[in-house]
Amino acid sequence: MPLPRLSRRTLLMIVAGVVLLLVFVMWWFRWGIGMRAVRIVDPVVRRWAVNEVDRLSDGVYELTASPIRVDTESRRVGIDTIVITTNPEKMRQRLKPLPTLRLRFHNCALEGIELDRLAAGRGLQATWAGCDTVAVQAAIPAPTGVRDTTAASGFLTLRDNLDLGRNVPFIAIDSIAFPDVSVTLDIAGRAGTRTGVAFERLAVRLDSLHYDPKQPVAERRPLFSRNIALALDGFVGSQTAANRLLLERFRADLATGTLELDGLDWEPLPGALADSLGLAELSLDSLRVRGIDWGAFLTAGDVRVVSIQLDGGRLRLPEATPGAAAPATQTETPTHFRRAQRTAEGVLRAIGRRLELDSLELHDLTLVEGGGNDSTLTRLGTLGLERVRIGIGDEAWSGPFPVGPLQVRAHDILRAGPSERLAIGTFRLDLAGGTVQADSVRAGAVGTDADWLRGRRWRADRTALSVDSVRATGLEPNAWMRTGAITGQRVDLHGFDLDVATDKRLPARRTAAVHRTPQAWVREVAPRFHLDTVQVVGRMQYRERSDEAPRTGVVRFERVRVTMTNFSNDPARMSDSTPLVIRADARLMGTGAFALNVRVPLLAPDFRMRYDGSLGRMPAPAMNPFIVGIAPMQFKEGRILGITFGATVTNGVARGQLRPRWDSLFVDITPNAGGGGGILGGIKRAVTKFAANEFVLKSENSDAGDDPPEDGAIVHRWIPRETVLQFMWNGIRDALLPLVKR
Repeated sequence: MPLPRLSRRTLLMIVAGVVLLLVFVMWWFRWGIGMRAVRIVDPVVRRWAVNEVDRLSDGVYELTASPIRVDTESRRVGIDTIVITTNPEKMRQRLKPLPTLRLRFHNCALEGIELDRLAAGRGLQATWAGCDTVAVQAAIPAPTGVRDTTAASGFLTLRDNLDLGRNVPFIAIDSIAFPDVSVTLDIAGRAGTRTGVAFERLAVRLDSLHYDPKQPVAERRPLFSRNIALALDGFVGSQTAANRLLLERFRADLATGTLELDGLDWEPLPGALADSLGLAELSLDSLRVRGIDWGAFLTAGDVRVVSIQLDGGRLRLPEATPGAAAPATQTETPTHFRRAQRTAEGVLRAIGRRLELDSLELHDLTLVEGGGNDSTLTRLGTLGLERVRIGIGDEAWSGPFPVGPLQVRAHDILRAGPSERLAIGTFRLDLAGGTVQADSVRAGAVGTDADWLRGRRWRADRTALSVDSVRATGLEPNAWMRTGAITGQRVDLHGFDLDVATDKRLPARRTAAVHRTPQAWVREVAPRFHLDTVQVVGRMQYRERSDEAPRTGVVRFERVRVTMTNFSNDPARMSDSTPLVIRADARLMGTGAFALNVRVPLLAPDFRMRYDGSLGRMPAPAMNPFIVGIAPMQFKEGRILGITFGATVTNGVARGQLRPRWDSLFVDITPNAGGGGGILGGIKRAVTKFAANEFVLKSENSDAGDDPPEDGAIVHRWIPRETVLQFMWNGIRDALLPLVKR
């Protein structure tokens, strides 16, 4: 969990206050070390350190220190206390405030000093420096939004040299250790929120510190050291930082660019830090990061990493505040316009940080959104990313791959809400190749039909979808990144299986759902899209149960093949008269050859389209599995000789013709249709059957019949509670029913 970084100058104060105060005392011992020299030099050295801290912080920070102790036999210099505090008056005079600090270093020492080298003016060299305890208290002001432009000068390096003096040309210390560091941070957010973060027993080690004023700034190492290492074990966080903060083990090493973390369990209190991260809970079993560019991260916030591996993670997002009002600008903006504005490029540019990542590997990750019974869980068995490259300037976004030649692979994806779930077996995305592949896709309601019925008050369609494989080629990732447009050459769905069920025993909702026409959907909701070809191969079925039906009826379309061409709402590629063309063929109930052709000009100013189709010869009893769900009867015999239909829709009104042909239709009442048992029940069913065949059903409508066959006229006006498919079916149904009745 990266903490908000202190400013570069603030960290330099630590270097000047701890290391330099101990180091520069030796410059005054060029005549030899002794107690007499200490009495003369001690106040001078401390004045020098005070002046350096004042100069480097523009007077904001002040340094005080206890007297220096010298042990000539062990070549050791010690000091009890060093304190750096903040001058509030100087802070108020700054346009851009620095963190308010209080740093206290206790029982510090410098050991193994090379006295001969120092006396000869050939620099200060020592084997060890450090302090027993370090306490850091800081109040970090709210961010100003101004990006640090000094990162190119190096990480935690001085732009101006320290005033060492000619007798100490450089400083070299083999190792600097702070074994017990406590940190207390008060972090201010942009919206006035604040967060407290506290750490204890943090160990910090610097290896091979070397400061030479003659060395170019760009070549200096972080904190002038070959390596900086941090370690934390068995940490239990303060209540000022979180409701719960546990950490088994943490290691960070700047030289090798590594970070290792085990057993993190963090539930932050609401505040600036939690709000900025957008998390209500974070748990990680294990995190391994390799090849970190710490300089880029700690000076500019940029992320440059070779590899990240995470095992066992759980993230929970905060719940939405009930009744929270949206900003005024959003309430006045149409939904489709807000969606169009929120592009991937806009989000990534707003972050304002570079990201370079060679590989990311996640295992067993869970994301929780919301809370209680309304929560939604997203689980990933594995997720892998490769070759991520995200820049911040116009130049970075003008290339062919603004997020790098990204490759994504994932397995065992599950997103489950209170009533719906989506599962994907495997997923692959290749931006460079412009391809997407997904296998074993399953989406739909949770539980059985009975569960669905128990959980609803009003009638609604229960939809289940499964697809064996989805393949998309010729995708243009830049179009999606920059504008949200979905652009590609071809999409293929194989093993498509759609199941829609309606139980009419539930009452209809008093306020009917409102649907859009295709043209209105394109104008108001849909993102920009263009796909040359979309092909769907599989099956579809619709299930329905009426109030009086003994069981659920089902109508099946087997061997479905749907091809869509010119599936586009891009005005640069099509005019208001260019149609989306849909061609579909299937086997109704696995028997009758069914064909449908639809042409819809998506950019037309009103609802217009053209559709036509046909149904081939099939036995009428093949429709019984559907009829038993809508009426207490079934076909006993008869043939459907063929049906053709066609209509033109202008300004929402369909006008056309229906030409159905059938012969020898005869119905029978289903045995469990009701009427009671015994003799009286049997008589009632027989009378109902006779009436249906003799007075209701027209058994013949063919060229071979006694009477000329009749055709029907399709005249139907679209209403907002109809979907497009319902609109087409209702027009055909209204034309067919008068022909079936005697």
